[in-house]
Amino acid sequence: MAASAGIDEAGLVTALAAAQSADAAVRAPAEGALQAAAAQPGYCEALLRVVAARRAGGDAERWMAVLCLKNAIGRHWRVRAGANGAVSVTAAEKASVRSALLAALDEPSPQVAVQLAVVVARVARLDFPREWPGFFQALMGRLQQPSAVPDGLLVQRVYLTLHHVLKELASKRLAADQRVFAEVAAQLFEGVWAQWCADTSVAFEGVPAALDAAARGSAGADQPLLLALERWLLALKCLRRLVLHGFGPDARTLDDVPLVRRLVPACMEALGRMRSWRDAASAGAAVPLAPAIEKCALKALKTVVDLQHTHPWSFLGCLGTTFDACAAEVLAAPEGGRPRFDRLLIHCMTLLQNVLKNRGYRKALADSAAPNELTQRGERLTALGKEVRAELQVRVGADAMARLCVLLVRGYLPLTAEDLEEWEADPEAFAHEQDVVGSKDRLRPCAESLFATVLETAREACAPGVVAMLNEAVVEMGAAAPAAESTGAARARAASLALEAVYNAVGLGEYSLYDYVDFKSLFPNVLVPELAIDAAWRAPVRRRAAWLIGRWVSALDAPMRQVAYGALTPLLRVDDFAVRLAALGALHALCDDWSFEEEGFVPYLAPVLDACFALCPQSTELDTQTRVFALVGVLVERMPNSAAAAADRVVAQLPGAWAASESQPLLRIQVVSVVQRMVASLGLQGGPLQAMIAPVVAYCTNPDEREALSLLEDGLQLWLAVLRNAPTMSPELMALFPNIPRIIASMGFEHLQPCARLLEAYVLLGGAEFLQTHGGSVVTFLGAIVGEVKEAGLLMVLPSMDMMLMLFPADAPALLEGVLAKLVALLAERTESMRAVAEACCVLARVLFANARAFERLLSPTGPAAALLRPTVAASVASTGGLMRTFVGVWLEACDSLRSVHQRKLCSLALCVLLTSADPAVAVANLEPIIVVATGALAELDGGAASGSGGVLGQQWQRGCDGDDEDEDAGEGGAQRLRAAHAADQAAQADLRAALRDALRAAEATHGAAFAQAMGGVHAHVRTQLERALQPPAGSAAQ
Repeated sequence: MAASAGIDEAGLVTALAAAQSADAAVRAPAEGALQAAAAQPGYCEALLRVVAARRAGGDAERWMAVLCLKNAIGRHWRVRAGANGAVSVTAAEKASVRSALLAALDEPSPQVAVQLAVVVARVARLDFPREWPGFFQALMGRLQQPSAVPDGLLVQRVYLTLHHVLKELASKRLAADQRVFAEVAAQLFEGVWAQWCADTSVAFEGVPAALDAAARGSAGADQPLLLALERWLLALKCLRRLVLHGFGPDARTLDDVPLVRRLVPACMEALGRMRSWRDAASAGAAVPLAPAIEKCALKALKTVVDLQHTHPWSFLGCLGTTFDACAAEVLAAPEGGRPRFDRLLIHCMTLLQNVLKNRGYRKALADSAAPNELTQRGERLTALGKEVRAELQVRVGADAMARLCVLLVRGYLPLTAEDLEEWEADPEAFAHEQDVVGSKDRLRPCAESLFATVLETAREACAPGVVAMLNEAVVEMGAAAPAAESTGAARARAASLALEAVYNAVGLGEYSLYDYVDFKSLFPNVLVPELAIDAAWRAPVRRRAAWLIGRWVSALDAPMRQVAYGALTPLLRVDDFAVRLAALGALHALCDDWSFEEEGFVPYLAPVLDACFALCPQSTELDTQTRVFALVGVLVERMPNSAAAAADRVVAQLPGAWAASESQPLLRIQVVSVVQRMVASLGLQGGPLQAMIAPVVAYCTNPDEREALSLLEDGLQLWLAVLRNAPTMSPELMALFPNIPRIIASMGFEHLQPCARLLEAYVLLGGAEFLQTHGGSVVTFLGAIVGEVKEAGLLMVLPSMDMMLMLFPADAPALLEGVLAKLVALLAERTESMRAVAEACCVLARVLFANARAFERLLSPTGPAAALLRPTVAASVASTGGLMRTFVGVWLEACDSLRSVHQRKLCSLALCVLLTSADPAVAVANLEPIIVVATGALAELDGGAASGSGGVLGQQWQRGCDGDDEDEDAGEGGAQRLRAAHAADQAAQADLRAALRDALRAAEATHGAAFAQAMGGVHAHVRTQLERALQPPAGSAAQ
């Protein structure tokens, strides 16, 4: 690889060494020098030469060089020259780097070798197969070339690289990339399989001898064996990816993957031997091979688990034996006959659970007599179902599942000595860890998940056993308790842990056990008395009893809930934090349940709130405080009639909680939620709550704040609740509005709906003062939406535009002229759906009805709307006679899509104004369709018995639209303002019948003979409908 012009390699090496310095004065200039070098051609080649120059003591510089090379590949390999100032790697340099990378794979340093493998993988992801079609042949061919390291190490380096390359290529999701990977799998599998089998033989021969030597106390040469096990592990990882990702999942395709039945038995054989090797290594002195053996055993079983999950049908030939091996491991571990291997047990339980939950297997076992559809796929499923039943019918039968269920409860669910030590050391941290640990991270959560699956799968077989264990544990607890403080302490502690495990099982299987456990007897006779006993050795049962009540909420009737409230509330003040948190969770479940009744909780509201707020200062975990405010928020929301009595308690805590939760967005979300619910329930009543609201809203809705992404949604809800409940506009609320266009500008349209509702609330609350102060921001906000978003976004902002035009008919059209012009131009393009067109036409109809001069100016040939038309649209508009005629045509087409009476009346009133136009192409040419729309609206109004003035149009008019319930939570002040706005609407008060009669007379006077001719051409049915419409209905005022 030739030297690169412009790159000072000596200076580069110096900079690489200095960049690792802890002294910022040394490190900063070196980093600047590296950045400058990265912009020069040949940078990647120069770094690779540094990596390849294996100078004594230079591994630190070489490691830094390969890291810089990895970053350079990501930044410059696929960048066009000059794009954003970045420098791309030339084709010649890429070819040179690719060749040099493969030559450098015989790297002696493990740290540098790993990073080199990652670099090769990144290049292969970008260049294979187009620019580097022979990559895999060259990579595997590297094994036959001369090397500076022993052959065994070279094989390890090649397979390390292959592992990282396959990992990168398997993550590509495009169909073409997946087809390429399938071809790679077919090409590589046999070679990788041969290498893995060879290393398997080496391990099978060498490991037992090494363990025997270690047992005799003689030192052996373990390094070659460690290298062989490492190669074995890397080859297995490669085989796993080739089989998993080189074929489509057979659950979907039903295509057989025969490689599964080659790989799985070999993995299980290796697992069996490694399991015994691990036991032997654990029994004696420390053996260097032990960690490698554990890692290989885990990967072997993990491979089997993944293959079963991805290719369940191809797994059938191995299903029975694999299921037996995993079940045997799970069943034998509690007996203590051999050292327990928890991580291996997790994989075993995961496989059993995957088998039991597999839909195809379950259907085959459940519908053994039901044939599938008579198609090729159906026949294939029928045949596969027979194989499933042959392998699983007995293994997942009633007796086997009942035995497994009992063993899981007794062998895996009880708390261990290690758990109790963690509990004693930090009860709060222990409780939270038990709640959040994943089922694939710890053995007990995995056993809990498997237990729930087994119980769901074989409810009739397992439920009686669980009930029997429950009764047995309760009896044993009662028998052991009297001597717990003296001679029977050990028995009592064992009984306590056993009962805690059974309670855990009953809670996990609540749905499946509902018809088997007599909870109405268990609750008052066992659980409630347990909660009242304050003995340290009973704390596990006490905690689990509280948790169990929260799990069985659906079984509690109103009187039982009263007892539960009374039993759980004192637990919020006990010394043991784990018990307190369990009680807190149970109360949250009870209060957040659909059967919760406010009256029943009133006596406990104040004590619970006091206990919750006393708990916060004593806690050290963020999760505790988050849960406290979650419960407080639920209580405020679910007890609106009683919230006022407890308001002082809650409000007194909120400012301090907000200040103390800085940089804790999860807790702040709960605080904001409580504030929002307080405002929605009680309104704004001054005091500390109102004083903190404006700063909190300003912080949550400022897109520049570091917690904006976490708090914005809840902050917008609080903001809306404040506006809807505020009696008057305050300067603090007025000053907040500019945040709305800033949110849209910086965060896109994700929060458009709440922002649109906020605008409408501001218009209702602030009135003319608001528009005078923030009219420019309003126009900026609306201008960023209209014409720039899809239909859903446009429909969100049209109601606020209509509200402004309704409340301020004289001033709003001028303020919104630019936005209205964009709306007209959008309609002229005829690309929106009919619903969006109809809603937009209603907004423009409002302009025409209330301010005809502004409407004419908007649609004039030299007006703002015409200036926004694209050339092709402008030509189309000109061919139809102008923008006014085009818009009227669009409008009349959309009238059938109007969704409420008030919209149809509004459009009819505006069309009547249109009849008075002096342009015959507008008034006379559209006479008949205007009459049809107006008489149809009159018929609806007459049918609804509306008054002639339109002042009582029923619920539709007062609500503003049909079936729209978005304002049900508008708050009392917001609802009143909304009703007042609609009641004062000029269109609501207008007389449509009189408007139509006057418009026809004006048109007749203006157009004379043309009007008469047009009227004569109106269909007879329409004329009859018009005559009927112009006559007031009997017993009512004129329409």
